[in-house]
Amino acid sequence: MATQWRSASTSEPTWLTSNQRIVCAVEIARTRSARRRGLIGRESFDGALWITRCRRVHTFRMAFPIDVAFVDRANRIVAIQTIDPNRISAFHRSGAAVVESYAGSMRKWGLSVGDVLALTTDHSDSTR
Repeated sequence: MATQWRSASTSEPTWLTSNQRIVCAVEIARTRSARRRGLIGRESFDGALWITRCRRVHTFRMAFPIDVAFVDRANRIVAIQTIDPNRISAFHRSGAAVVESYAGSMRKWGLSVGDVLALTTDHSDSTR
């Protein structure tokens, strides 16, 4: 089971869902500092990182490749990209946020372009 990450603004675990199905635990980077730091400095992680107000990411100083799902204002995935360390992603004009995870996670979780993502703290109504 994924680590139950907590959002910086709440003490409850936060979950990423798609089609009313829990995909993984998610950490939310809301502050400028947290958005800028992203996954830099982590050697590994379980789950995903939701970065608000983001249209492009970089992987400089990262130790591993990542999957990045770019989502629009309606939380619909507009693109998914795997990025190796020390690279910059494509710019997505319609992007409003990104979801970062370990490379291969998006496919493992069954996520694809067009899926609508949601965040929830309620673990009881969804199934994994």
